[in-house]
Amino acid sequence: MTPPLTRTAACVFAGLLLAGCGQSASTGTTSSAIAAPSTGYTLGPCNSLPSVTGAKSSAQWLNAAAPQIVDPNLVGADVAASAVLPGTRFVFVFGDTARIADGGATLAVRNSMEIVAGTCAYVVGAPGNRAVVPDRTDGVGYWPTSVLVNPASGPVTQFTVMMQRVSATGELEFENLGPAVAVFSVGTDGSPQLDSVTDVGPDAASRSHPCWGAATYSATDGYWYLYGTSSPSKPGVFGWAVKVARVPAGKAADLATWQYWDGKSWSSSESSAMDLIPAEDGVSQTFSVFSRQGRLYAVSKKGGYLGDDLAIWPMKSPTGPMESPVTVGLIPNTTNPEQLLYMPLAHPDLPASKPSQILVSVSRNTTDAALLAHSPLLYRPFFVEVELPPVASTKNLTPPKVPVGIPSASSS
Repeated sequence: MTPPLTRTAACVFAGLLLAGCGQSASTGTTSSAIAAPSTGYTLGPCNSLPSVTGAKSSAQWLNAAAPQIVDPNLVGADVAASAVLPGTRFVFVFGDTARIADGGATLAVRNSMEIVAGTCAYVVGAPGNRAVVPDRTDGVGYWPTSVLVNPASGPVTQFTVMMQRVSATGELEFENLGPAVAVFSVGTDGSPQLDSVTDVGPDAASRSHPCWGAATYSATDGYWYLYGTSSPSKPGVFGWAVKVARVPAGKAADLATWQYWDGKSWSSSESSAMDLIPAEDGVSQTFSVFSRQGRLYAVSKKGGYLGDDLAIWPMKSPTGPMESPVTVGLIPNTTNPEQLLYMPLAHPDLPASKPSQILVSVSRNTTDAALLAHSPLLYRPFFVEVELPPVASTKNLTPPKVPVGIPSASSS
């Protein structure tokens, strides 16, 4: 039996504040402790996408529809990184995931996945009902950060999920041990299958080592840009600095191909990577880089987890320079009942209301453990739309209300 969901809020809070990352890709290996089957993954039953009336924007539609889509194997989660697959199917990957069992909500697995196709949302079932990227045999698990679709190579598509290795250090504390790369294969229908999991570098809990893959960008030059976040652990500094590496598109698991931007050129040495954004007033540990109408942007909370500002950093290129951040709204952790609002992520593949806008999800939790145990839908991201180029605003982006209580499954 997994631990009750009452631990979720404190666990997420501790994990975000105490997380660190591991060593460079040059010393990475595929861990022999990982059991990574390539078959046996299935799609659960269709959870019908509901009809929503009166929604005036894509964000309003998503916020109204999401509470009506309930699968017992995915009732609450954070992250919600997404990508579009061939055949106009969408894949979503989630972090720590709550499930309904024995009439209550339970924090069950470190990660989960959902495929949305047509009018159905399907939860991906892994062998043994475990996480889609299973824990290592030593108990280390994986939190997803971003998704990249590999270049097309026939009827079967591969996609790559950048992840962070995480280990519990106590009742309510976690530490990140370094990045990882998970690769899945999927046809035009059916379930994704896990091909491989590659740990990047040895386990090392240090905030000063970049969490590579904290954001990613697939450019038109044939490269994937993998952004790494790090923290100097200075008093009063809660943001994360940003560096960038690159790999040939589809080759993130080939650690020998990684190169690092030193400010002038690409280097094979991770230690030469320079900061694109400093930690002071920097980003959250996980963020997004995306393009819209020919321009490149980063989106995050300015000042990290404890900041209030949802901010956009215009970028000249995947390697910068970064322009000054523009605050486009406020997502403070001071609502009533007190909620944790964190990890804004861009969804450039999801249709926004206007071509000039971008959909952004904000992960949500609560410090009220009793409330969360009985109302797990509070532990789900909500969506906002941001105008681009960014327009300065201090509007409070209040999360929508969600139903109270343990929801019933919507599978049909």
